[in-house]
Amino acid sequence: MPELLKKGLLLVLILAAGSHMTACGCKPRVVRPKPAAGSQAQPQVIHVANHGWHTGVIIPGREINREMPVLEDRFGDAPYYEFGWGDAQFYQAKEISFRLGVRALCWPTDAVLHVVALPDEPETCFPHSEVATLFITKEGYDSLREFISLSFARNSQGLPRALARGIYGDSHFYRAEGTFFLTNTCNKWTAKALRSAGRDIPVTFSFSAGSIMNHLRRTVTTPAR
Repeated sequence: MPELLKKGLLLVLILAAGSHMTACGCKPRVVRPKPAAGSQAQPQVIHVANHGWHTGVIIPGREINREMPVLEDRFGDAPYYEFGWGDAQFYQAKEISFRLGVRALCWPTDAVLHVVALPDEPETCFPHSEVATLFITKEGYDSLREFISLSFARNSQGLPRALARGIYGDSHFYRAEGTFFLTNTCNKWTAKALRSAGRDIPVTFSFSAGSIMNHLRRTVTTPAR
């Protein structure tokens, strides 16, 4: 995204924040990890990718495929998936415009999930993006998968509502739960995902990719126990 456009969107965000800090579009909601049952399970590994203005959550594919077979039907036996949530028009637009950005921030709009099947390690697939590695408990991993599953809007048969092909790699857009708005953004979704994973990240003001990654740089040091 051009630097001027990013600065313009940030200015809109700052000016409007005081009057729009409401509960609008609070879905999808954080899934709290269940209390540990004394298990000695190995820490689970997930990743967060920073693509500049947007972050994605990356988890191994095997267990999410078992939980959501429709993904395996679409992508096969993917080693990893990247999930990103965002405004339906802005995220899927072939050309990003200031008008689209302002509309997404200032008016409640439909949301989509961008699902990318990664054929290799996240750092290999995204050599030009910052990729953070996180170690979480099994309980956090289970609640994170539940949060991602609940982020999909579903049809009358309970299946995710597929839309169009995604914007890079082997990817696809799906209709998502929730409404995109100034106080419910793509990076706030990532913060909710991390909160679901058991990370003590502040959700309310996690508007930017920088705020997500700054938190991870400060807190990701050793595997969770």
